[in-house]
Amino acid sequence: MATYRLWPSTDGNATDESTSPINLGTEVVLSSTGWVTALHFWRATLSELGPVTGAVYAVVSGAQVPGTAVTFTLSGTGWQTATPATPVQLAASVRYVVVIHHTDRYAGTGGYFASGPGASGITSGILTAPSAAAVSSAPIGNGRFDEAGTIAAPTTTFNGGNYWSDITVTDEDPAGAAASGSASSTGSASGIRGVVGSTSGSAAGSGSATGARSALAAASGSAAGAGSADGLRSAIGVAGGFGASAGSAGGSRVAMAAAAGTGESSATATGSRTAVAAASGTASGSGLVDGDGRIALGGGTSSGVAAIHPLIHRPRRGIIHRP
Repeated sequence: MATYRLWPSTDGNATDESTSPINLGTEVVLSSTGWVTALHFWRATLSELGPVTGAVYAVVSGAQVPGTAVTFTLSGTGWQTATPATPVQLAASVRYVVVIHHTDRYAGTGGYFASGPGASGITSGILTAPSAAAVSSAPIGNGRFDEAGTIAAPTTTFNGGNYWSDITVTDEDPAGAAASGSASSTGSASGIRGVVGSTSGSAAGSGSATGARSALAAASGSAAGAGSADGLRSAIGVAGGFGASAGSAGGSRVAMAAAAGTGESSATATGSRTAVAAASGTASGSGLVDGDGRIALGGGTSSGVAAIHPLIHRPRRGIIHRP
C-alpha cells in the first residue's frame, strides 16, 4: 500500500492574509481508486486562529463526500493535520476539491497554479492537482475561495492562487472492504499485497511484476488474483465463494473455495501448489514445467507435463527385488 499527498512537510507559505471566514480549496483528481486518510492545511503564523474545519467535496455536484469532514486541533505553525474516523473511498477520474474553512487569517501564494510551481500541475502518485489552465470546465481554474460562515465547496478563483489545502490518499483501503463491499487492486511493479472483501463482497488482485499476494472474499463472496512474474500467492473464497489463482512465472500458490465453491489454480513455470474446494465443490490444479500442483481436492484434478509428482517414486536402477 502506497500513500500520497500533494506537498511535502517542508512546503508551504510563510505569509498570511487577513480575512473574514472563508472556504479555501484545491481541486484534485485521482488516476485510480484511492482512500482519504488525512486532510492538511498550512498555518503560516500563530495569528491564524480557529476553529478550522475541512472536508472533501465533489466538484460537479457540490456535495460533501460523506465521512471526510474533520476539525483541526491547531498546534504551532506549518502543516496542520486532521484525520477522518475511517478511510473514505474516492473514485478515479472524478473532480474533487479539498476544502479548508478558516475563521481568521490564512496562507496563500498568488499565481501558484498559473505561473508558479503548479503551472504544469502537481502530481504525487495517483493524486494530481491540475494547473489553472488544465481546469476548463466550470468552476474553471485551480485554487478556489469563497467567503462564507460555514464550510462548503468554493467556486471562485483568481490568477491560479494556491491556498495550501492538501490531502493524503492511499492506493488500497487500510481497513479492507466489509459489509457487502468489494475490493480490487492492481499493480505493475511490486504488485499487490492484500485485497479483502467480506460479507457478500468480492476481491480481485493482480500484478505484472512480483504479482499479487492475496485476494480474499468471505460469506458468498468471490476472489480472483493473477500475476505475470512471481504470480499469485493466494486467492480464497469462503461460504459459497469462488477462488481462482494464476501466474505465468513463479506460478500460483493457493486457490481455495469452501461450501459448494470451486477452486482453480494454474501456472506455466513452477506450477501451482494448491487448489482446494470443500462441500460439493470442485478443484483443479495444473502446471507446465515443474509439473502439477501439490494438492487438488474436492472432486478435483491435477496434471503436469515435466516433473514427477512428489508422491510417486521410481525404483532404483539396476536393483531387482525378489520375494
